[in-house]
Amino acid sequence: MGKWADYCIVAVRFSPGRKYIETVRVLPDTGDLLETGLIMARAQIIAGIQRGMTFYTAVQDQAKEFYTKGQPVSIVTVAAVDYLRTDTNRIAADELGDLPEY
Repeated sequence: MGKWADYCIVAVRFSPGRKYIETVRVLPDTGDLLETGLIMARAQIIAGIQRGMTFYTAVQDQAKEFYTKGQPVSIVTVAAVDYLRTDTNRIAADELGDLPEY
């Protein structure tokens, strides 16, 4: 498989209004497989990226047998607030693509 990132984000939970992500389900990426999932808070992801950790989204196939590499997750700052995004649009909201919600 090859290592994609330190962690792959596979599902999200939004706050009411869907502007902010509350938590994400992440899978540590060992390079050979994606391991057992963890739940991480939005602030943990932001702090991790600021410390140099890498995060990608990953999407499960319809048969739920494997994951496909998605997009890199980065921080976009708008009006002094950090947002998690897979694009570089300076929009004041978190956006990680079409990940399922849990």
